[in-house]
Amino acid sequence: MAGYDIFAVCQPNEPPGPLYPALSADFTLQPEAGDGVEGRTYNFHGMYALDVKDGQVHVRNGAGDLRGTLWVTDQRVALVCKNYDKVHWDRGNNFGAVMVGLGTETAFHLASKAYHRIASVGKAMTAHFYYAWIDQVMWSPATDRKHPAAVRFGVQRNLTSGQQRLYLELRFDDGTDTSWLAQDVTKRIAHWYLNGPLQLSDEQRAKMTPYATVGPLRPPMPGSLVRYDLPLRHFVNETNTAGALTAKAKEAATKAALAERAAGVAREKALLFRSHSSESRPPAEWVEVDKDKPPYESPLGIVIGPKRTRLWPVAGETVLLDFSAQARGNFRADPSTKLPLPEGGAVRPLYQGLSRFLVTSQRLCVVLFKGTSAAGDVTTDDSVLVVVTPLAQISEIGLTLVTNVPGHTGPDLVLLDVDPSWGGTWVSSILSETHWGSEGPLSIDKKPLDLAETATRLALVVAQARGQEGPERYEIPGGFMYRLGSAETAVGTAAES
Repeated sequence: MAGYDIFAVCQPNEPPGPLYPALSADFTLQPEAGDGVEGRTYNFHGMYALDVKDGQVHVRNGAGDLRGTLWVTDQRVALVCKNYDKVHWDRGNNFGAVMVGLGTETAFHLASKAYHRIASVGKAMTAHFYYAWIDQVMWSPATDRKHPAAVRFGVQRNLTSGQQRLYLELRFDDGTDTSWLAQDVTKRIAHWYLNGPLQLSDEQRAKMTPYATVGPLRPPMPGSLVRYDLPLRHFVNETNTAGALTAKAKEAATKAALAERAAGVAREKALLFRSHSSESRPPAEWVEVDKDKPPYESPLGIVIGPKRTRLWPVAGETVLLDFSAQARGNFRADPSTKLPLPEGGAVRPLYQGLSRFLVTSQRLCVVLFKGTSAAGDVTTDDSVLVVVTPLAQISEIGLTLVTNVPGHTGPDLVLLDVDPSWGGTWVSSILSETHWGSEGPLSIDKKPLDLAETATRLALVVAQARGQEGPERYEIPGGFMYRLGSAETAVGTAAES
């Protein structure tokens, strides 16, 4: 971009690059996708490239005798000039200034012939400004021979040294209504933004909408111009051509549509999961928490406060152990290896995420604050997922370093259920422990807990609650397990208590 020239010299069917228009065999503008069929043409007599230095507009190059055709399409203004090599180029500030901004071909003609007329070599000079680039449209009427009617289009480049303002000015001596021309281009720019490929924010759309029906400006003083300032623009570069912006917009729209479709499927799955959570194994309930309502007592056996992090046991039960953990959900388990079994070719958890474990005298309550499942997100900022297992159903508790869950290496605290329909809960890390007193939670130890120690304490607590003797420990590859007795014994003991 450092060598960008407003003008380029090229032969027909020889594209000079995305920053310049291509010529057809008859030296007319070669159409691009997006130009539309409602374009207009104007004959200009005088063309200048301008820039701004120290707040003043300067001529980079151009000539009052340059003639050609201006095309106004649905996405750009473009011009073709054939007599670029047959006119006396104006010396903007000096000879060097005239050379600045011209392509090699044009510069060669000017330097080698010293502004003398030379024969055409089957080429023409071209330029175009996409509407995405233009942020200023100016016009002035004809007042006398020294001040013909003119339009000026302003764009900007983003250079390492800062932003650079550039103008393309065209003059007319055939009665062209430049006020109407400026209005037409301004409206077309607005329509390109409002009805084109780009996705505008509500604020951007509100800013651009008035320009779609813009009216005429009051004529300026002789020798000056009045202008429309557009609220949106893109810097002049190859990634901001109409084609490039359209391609990027289509890609973004495709990604957004796919993401929305996936999100919609996830929402439907999550709603289905929540609506059928009571039928799951172990029993689960999706609970919305309302800070303006009293604590909610779940039929599964836990009380959830208005702040979803506040949990209590139901009346008649006491808290034996309370800790926070990253749980990786409930799986079907292989009784021999204690590992999750694949379902449909993959290990599928009922849930996984940041959880609170509350062990009471009757049950193990797992409350997910940030949970996901195969159905997608199953919790929100105002909801939790409650999964409860009676202590009488827990058959084994232990620790394993072996895992077949993709992307996970262990170690895991493992709780196995005697019911083979769901298996067990794998806890990948214990985050903290809550200590309980007669009035509820007293303090929280923020230090990560030892998984092996927690597994042992949990096994002892469950065995004690079930009225059983100390659990039987045995070794497994990469860990150990505590056997808590048969389901029949546990259920009978729980019923007697």
